[in-house]
Amino acid sequence: MRDHGRIDLASTPPFRIGPLCVEPAVRQVSTAATEPETLEPRVMLVLVALARVEGGIVSRDQLIEQCWDSRIVGDDSINRVISRLRKLAGAHGEALFTIETISKVGYRLVAKLVNAAEPGRSVEAAPIAGAIPAIVTRSLLARPLMIAATAALAIGAVAAGISLWPASAASDGVPELALNVTAGPGTAPGVAQALRDEMGSVYGAERLRIVDGSQQVARLSARIGNMGGEQVVFGELRPRGDGPAIWKPRVPLRDPGAIKGVALQLMGGAVCVLEPEVTHAPVNRSPVAVSAWASYCDENDKDISSHITEIESLRLAIRAEPRFMIAQYSLGQELAAEIDGRSGAEVDAMRAEGRRAVDAAEQLNPRDAGVHIARAYLADERDFAGRDAEVRRARASRPTKWGFEIQLEGNVLATVGKLSAALAAHQRMLAVNPGNPPDTTRSAILLSWSGRYDEGRAIFADEARISNERSKIELTWLRAAVEAHDWDTAKRLVNSVKLDQPTQVAMAKLVTGLAMRDAASVHEAGDLFAALSADPARFSNTLIFGLALADRPALAVATAGRWFDANGYRTLTVLYSPALARARQTPEFAALVTRIGLADYWRKSGNLPDFCVSPGAPPLCATLRRRT
Repeated sequence: MRDHGRIDLASTPPFRIGPLCVEPAVRQVSTAATEPETLEPRVMLVLVALARVEGGIVSRDQLIEQCWDSRIVGDDSINRVISRLRKLAGAHGEALFTIETISKVGYRLVAKLVNAAEPGRSVEAAPIAGAIPAIVTRSLLARPLMIAATAALAIGAVAAGISLWPASAASDGVPELALNVTAGPGTAPGVAQALRDEMGSVYGAERLRIVDGSQQVARLSARIGNMGGEQVVFGELRPRGDGPAIWKPRVPLRDPGAIKGVALQLMGGAVCVLEPEVTHAPVNRSPVAVSAWASYCDENDKDISSHITEIESLRLAIRAEPRFMIAQYSLGQELAAEIDGRSGAEVDAMRAEGRRAVDAAEQLNPRDAGVHIARAYLADERDFAGRDAEVRRARASRPTKWGFEIQLEGNVLATVGKLSAALAAHQRMLAVNPGNPPDTTRSAILLSWSGRYDEGRAIFADEARISNERSKIELTWLRAAVEAHDWDTAKRLVNSVKLDQPTQVAMAKLVTGLAMRDAASVHEAGDLFAALSADPARFSNTLIFGLALADRPALAVATAGRWFDANGYRTLTVLYSPALARARQTPEFAALVTRIGLADYWRKSGNLPDFCVSPGAPPLCATLRRRT
């Protein structure tokens, strides 16, 4: 077996595993009968590592060296990737390949690879590292420049000093984008035009200018079609000129009422792809960096995204372009999100990697707010003062185009109980970035908690109507409705939200009991929630909320503490909800905020939580006013 070093996806030519065409440079696999599927970077790396040894065995140590750059990696990380590849084997056809586990040794990919030079003849294995001719497939034909000429294009661009980025901005720095929306067979009349109108109005002209498609600008196309019986919008972003598509999102259109949500997702992803050229000094970026950044934007734009996928895309972009500042500090933010509340050697290594990436970004531009946003998220879980300081630095730096330093301020304020100030920050963010889903939902929550439930309810209803993740919005709305005693809404929502079956039963019992003032039903719901609290996998805002309202305040606080230990400071906001009012009066609450360092932060900073300046403040607040 050959000794293979670290894998460079960009320089690995396409190859086949039976009918499956594998294109490492763009991380896609496809067959003649299936649409291209994009794999996570790590999954593609492991697939290449297994395939290129010609049926040999690859040990775990070799996988770590070749695919994880010799970082500290737990068994779960490798097992997850192997499991993903095994699912892939059956996703594009029956038994395309198998991955054998060789006990205490490693893994082996067993398949018949098509000999590219003699298509009619199959062999047991074909070396990928050698000179395999490019295989032209439907997927390749759609991107001839990106695949067949990636290496030549990158070398030529560097030699000529040409930026390969797709952005097109006017002299005032505002990105310009042409839109084209078409409807496939079966699309209802008017849907395509409605989507075009929504896409064109998502952002103001000071942030994105929609122009005539005949001009030499970046172009975003959207085609409404069907996939697997579901209506889907197929997007395609192309740079100015005749460059290949570099971003091809697929957004489900599950309901005609969700057109606005689809428009936000498409335009948000396009703006993300365009952002580096518009808001940062252009540098020569390779097609690999562009493609990897687009992959990050695609995942980041989803309602429920994978931090692992985002992290791997950013790592690839940075390897291709080390001076890619926005990718550097974005990597810091994504690593922070992935390790929230966890501990151990792997987490320590990821946090250190994130801080190195942010240091590199700061060397390129110390005045960019993104640097301090990333530092705030990378701060140790109990370093409330450190996060506070980074928020101030971010606000004093060059603002991000989309106001993310304001969003950070709102998030951090909410985790320390400053709900009124957090609401004001999220509303300022929405003035900069109208319709941004996270800030819209958080504003609705904070409005409801501050006694302005009718305003929050209107926002929840609108968000539920337009979002592709309607159940997620409705679950948050359900909790707010119960706190506001809006029983008609609560009883309707408790039957429509998607919860695991035991939690659904407990929540339905709680809502019925509270609405009917049936103490026995509420007590029974409390018992159900108490049983669920024994399983850390079920920790959530809903569980803590249910325990608190079902007359289990001490257990609600204990569960919140365990959830903080498992998932970090972002879980703390639930402690300040109306549902936890009684729990905040308990000695357990005082003990929790003391243990995690929050009481010390409040005392030393004088930045007291809102519940301490409201009627009925808990006994804890008297001790917080004695600053040391």
